[in-house]
Amino acid sequence: MPRVRFSILLLATLLAVSLEPVVSAQPNVPSHVIQVDWTGDNESGQAHAYRFVFDNALNSTTAQFSAEAEHRDAAGTLIDSVSTTLDDDLEFLDDRTLRMSMPTATSFGDSISIETFWDGNPSGVSRELQATVWNQPIADHEVTITTNWNLNHSYEDENGSQHYLLLFNGRGWQERQGEVLQAWELGDGAIIIRDVGENETIWLNLTLEEIWRNETTVGGQLRSQYFAAQGWGSLIIEMSDEDMDSMRISGNVNSASFNRNTVD
Repeated sequence: MPRVRFSILLLATLLAVSLEPVVSAQPNVPSHVIQVDWTGDNESGQAHAYRFVFDNALNSTTAQFSAEAEHRDAAGTLIDSVSTTLDDDLEFLDDRTLRMSMPTATSFGDSISIETFWDGNPSGVSRELQATVWNQPIADHEVTITTNWNLNHSYEDENGSQHYLLLFNGRGWQERQGEVLQAWELGDGAIIIRDVGENETIWLNLTLEEIWRNETTVGGQLRSQYFAAQGWGSLIIEMSDEDMDSMRISGNVNSASFNRNTVD
């Protein structure tokens, strides 16, 4: 039987967590707020930028506006600092929004402080941020978790369209002690595979009645992951040769097991 290839790509997205509320502007300063703009870009996959959104449309007096930012790592070491004005790197996005880009990329545990100024004086608007990973609070904790996710890996190669889909619904708990974050989950889901080879195509559709996941992350980096599942489903194999002879095999999968272990 042709060998089934299975590949899973895990993506982790950095999020910004506000450590304290945005301070209100002084009375003589146009009202504005600081927003995080960590959207993806074409080069690094993550832009490091911030938006200054004003309540009213900007005018020529905006030349009085400036901003400063400091970026530090998890140990508090200064990575970079930026001081910008409209004459420098501030970018107009629309008539109420300015954008400031940082030359650095964020990592787990980094902190960023931003303050705006008006006519050279503090405006009263500032913000403190700390970078973490989705669903991974930085503070020590032990909580129950519910997870619903899918891993969809589809691509084209010389043989055609390949498709690998894993669905997971789980419940469990998560614990952090310092830099070590551990998660344990039990759930169910499904695997759907379409694997196209040179002379054969395989369709595998499995209902996973039990899935166990154990994961350890240190300092925001995945160090180990144990994934085990069992279930049942169906299998179809189509084969052909150069003489255009073909064969189709259909079968039921009464018992299937899947194990994937990753250790750094």
